[in-house]
Amino acid sequence: MSFPPGTLRGPFTMPLVDVQVFKAPPNSVGGVGGVATVITGTWTKPVWARYVEITAIGAGGGGGSGRKGAAAAVRCGGGGGGSGTTMFLKYRAADLPAQVSVTVGLGGEGGAAQATNTTDGNAGTAGGDTFFGESLATNYLHTNPGGGGAGGTATSGPGGAAGSGNVFPGVIGANASASGGNGGNGGNSSAGGPVMTTSGGAGGGITTGDVEGIGGNGNVPQFQTGATVPAGGAVATAGASASQENRVYTSPVAGSSGAGGGASKTATPAGAGGSGGLGGGGGGGGAALNTTTPNSGAGGRGGDGVVFVVTYG
Repeated sequence: MSFPPGTLRGPFTMPLVDVQVFKAPPNSVGGVGGVATVITGTWTKPVWARYVEITAIGAGGGGGSGRKGAAAAVRCGGGGGGSGTTMFLKYRAADLPAQVSVTVGLGGEGGAAQATNTTDGNAGTAGGDTFFGESLATNYLHTNPGGGGAGGTATSGPGGAAGSGNVFPGVIGANASASGGNGGNGGNSSAGGPVMTTSGGAGGGITTGDVEGIGGNGNVPQFQTGATVPAGGAVATAGASASQENRVYTSPVAGSSGAGGGASKTATPAGAGGSGGLGGGGGGGGAALNTTTPNSGAGGRGGDGVVFVVTYG
């Protein structure tokens, strides 16, 4: 018997695929006191496994809070948090044990709002480490987290460091204006190569002329065409947060970054930075005026990490 070209002949067996996603539950608490926490789990290898693909996104850093200072002086907003790296590896199933520990880093906490007169803002913390394996030193794959944004001072509010290394590096957090103006926008590109994650926007400052600045925008990953960019906060308004939901299809999807909060010289507190989505940096908080304004804006929390494991039979 002959078959026309392109005709499939049986019998057939459907390929076996197992998908396991490891991420933090909603409203998890990130780094406290400069130490980022993690969520752990265990991956179990299916008995029919032939090869395994692992993708991980590192946690983002928290944004810094703004400075609270005197009139007619520069008061800078907090810097945006840096974003985590992304890593992908493929293994033969025979090269992996029956079970592997998985550690997912939580996003760094934003710097606390500053309520003390003539005092710099507080720095955000770095995200926790994310890896597939026994430990950070002994593992099959790991990603590096983004750094926390600096608190605003009378001269600056630097963004947090980008997660470095891995297939896709992170992005440096946005800097606050050195003259107390509007906060810088978060980034989604790096000179180190293509990136998957985005960094947080900086908080708005206050100039020597007592003009309040608005917060910088967050950003969206390069491949998310048409996605809404988290908007920076207007004067005395919080920056927009990114969704923490991981929209998984055939690969993990990084979230957007948090936007910066707006500054305030009135009785309304300065705006807080927005929280980052998966792997994204948190936004920086806005600056505040001594005595009149209760406090500066707090930094936004960085986005959590995630590990996505697909097994094929």
